[in-house]
Amino acid sequence: MILYRVGVTLTDTLDDLIMQGRIDPQLAMKVLTNFDRSITEILSDKVKASLSFKVATWSSLVAFV
Repeated sequence: MILYRVGVTLTDTLDDLIMQGRIDPQLAMKVLTNFDRSITEILSDKVKASLSFKVATWSSLVAFV
């Protein structure tokens, strides 16, 4: 949950900086890409839990969505 908030806050801040003309959108995308990559690496190294689930039939999955 905390990582979600950090990601949202980072995205909002980058959006504000773009709107103010202080950074280019390309730079914001690089920052977000680096953030995503770093978080993925940290989670893969530190978190050992996993989640998996099975769907009884394809139609039940489609009905769920």
